[in-house]
Amino acid sequence: MESSEQIFDANGGAPLRCRYCGQLNQTRSVNGQAKCGRCRLPLSGTEHKKFADLDKHDYVHPSDSRALAALRAIPGIDVAVKKLLAVTGESAIHVIFMASAVRVTPQQCPDLHAKLQVACTTLGVDMPELYVQQSPIVNAFTGGVERPVIVLHSSLLERLTDEEVLAVIAHEVG
Repeated sequence: MESSEQIFDANGGAPLRCRYCGQLNQTRSVNGQAKCGRCRLPLSGTEHKKFADLDKHDYVHPSDSRALAALRAIPGIDVAVKKLLAVTGESAIHVIFMASAVRVTPQQCPDLHAKLQVACTTLGVDMPELYVQQSPIVNAFTGGVERPVIVLHSSLLERLTDEEVLAVIAHEVG
């Protein structure tokens, strides 16, 4: 597409920009709801709220906060955990997922990559690596310390709506 070309909605009006990922869209209706061509989330004129200055302590559950404080109070626990990670190798986790799962990139699973960008931008955090693993179990999890990784099971993607997948990714990011 040439830079002078414009994308218009179905009625010939102004282009529709996705409030989540910023993609300029033609109107595309899926089951009566206009969806973004990039992230597949609903198109809307309402602005998407971002929490870029959100502090993680603002949303950590009090019980989790107390448990982490109790762990940190144990003398030498930080050194022991770092040694354990050095022995078990956090990079081994990445190798396992690179061998047994599909890494999500802008070229491979672009809608999932866009959802990850939306969640990270909304919460004001760095983007972790995201993988999709073949599994009949509906599940998602996050692992890693220095280099976090999120894994979504394929059955989760098959059973949830795009909005629900975004919520799961945001949960794993946060």
